[in-house]
Amino acid sequence: GGFSHISHTVQFDCFPASLLVHCHFSEAQKLRVAQSSHAETKLQKQLHKFLFKKGIVLKNPKMNLKLQGPA
Repeated sequence: GGFSHISHTVQFDCFPASLLVHCHFSEAQKLRVAQSSHAETKLQKQLHKFLFKKGIVLKNPKMNLKLQGPA
């Protein structure tokens, strides 16, 4: 929660390792709160579980989802 939008990139020839999901925060303060509550780890686990149910295994979910602050 607290993020403004989500984006992702993927290279299909290297899927799923190439999948990168960014959770964008419009305010640095919201990003800091999310980081201190371990939101990134929780979201990585959720992404892993969701894709696993679809038969897609992420070898290292930490590399597949990142929180990102305002540009």
